[in-house]
Amino acid sequence: MQLIKKITTYSNAENLLDKFLADKVKRYGQMRNFDFGNIEKNFVSGLSPAINKRIISEHQIASKLLQNFKYTDVEKFIEQLCWRTYWKGYLEHYSQIWDSYVKDLEALERDVDLAAAINAKTGIKCFDHWVEELIETGHLHNHSRMWFASIWVFTLELPWQLGASFFMENLLDADCASNTLSWRWVSGLHTKGKNYLASPSNIKKFTGQRFEPIGQLATEAKPITTDDYSGSYIHSEKVNKVKDIQCYMIHENDLSHEQIPNCEFLLIQKYNFGMIERSAIVKKFIDDALKNLQVEIKKGSPAKIVFFTFDERKKLKAFIEKNKISKIYSSYPTVGPIEKELEDLFTVLTVKHEYLLSAWDQLFWPYTSKGYFKLRTKIPAILNTLFTKKELDA
Repeated sequence: MQLIKKITTYSNAENLLDKFLADKVKRYGQMRNFDFGNIEKNFVSGLSPAINKRIISEHQIASKLLQNFKYTDVEKFIEQLCWRTYWKGYLEHYSQIWDSYVKDLEALERDVDLAAAINAKTGIKCFDHWVEELIETGHLHNHSRMWFASIWVFTLELPWQLGASFFMENLLDADCASNTLSWRWVSGLHTKGKNYLASPSNIKKFTGQRFEPIGQLATEAKPITTDDYSGSYIHSEKVNKVKDIQCYMIHENDLSHEQIPNCEFLLIQKYNFGMIERSAIVKKFIDDALKNLQVEIKKGSPAKIVFFTFDERKKLKAFIEKNKISKIYSSYPTVGPIEKELEDLFTVLTVKHEYLLSAWDQLFWPYTSKGYFKLRTKIPAILNTLFTKKELDA
């Protein structure tokens, strides 16, 4: 599992991608649902924490895929890559879902049943194993996450919001959209009337016979209610490039080399945002990624670099005023606590700001307001827009 913790630089993430493409990508569609208990044995890339922070971006991964394979040979992996894009885009259309989730968390009680679940004391061997694996490594196979969430909601009858919060605290790749909406999907709230009910036979098959919780799991899913949310999309006018940028800000939600422009001043987040409840493993991963990016930028950027924290607002404000900075650009952080903190920060700084949206998100997000199938049908055409025909036909 050390493998997944080392991908805090682009070069390491690219090396892991190259290894995945050489060894596993062609069997991904056939084997991706199997969890053999070890990321080296599983047919997954292990790149999700790096993709989440855009240490390596979806655009970069898709480009390499299409330079080396026919689209049809890697279609399943590209579709899975686009699931995270779909979740992120969907939450941009329905940001009230995140606000409701946060309010629910504040109101929910934490009781002995919750304590048993998060301390691996349920007596359900597979579930308790996944709790321990998650806490120890910061990782769970995607299929195991689905089983875990199903058992949490329908067998243990715990609120989905508390399960989502437990994942947010411990998963290296947790982001507000993918995590929250995936838990809602399992619970039957994303696609109304359609939930995910884990079964002993399915767990046995896809864990390579390691677990079979016969007689321990719920056999039917009790319906859960939710509010209806109206969608709105506010990113149509966002651009991904601007000329003559004076000041650019880098935050932990986008550590991509692609997005950093030439500018006079670079404001770089110094370490992880401490107001988010996260495990020591997750904090270290973010801190290492930030530190590595800071080192790389200092090697090659002529810009004046300033490291900032969200609690040093007076110091940052003084720097901005001293250098007559009139506007700060930054990559769009997506719905969640980093976006909220940045908005509060810019208000205190009394400076104009503009978010830049990646070309990938610009093209995909408009198709994420409904079910994933609507987006999936658009993937080839969007990739054709992003890349040359030569790359698609290689």
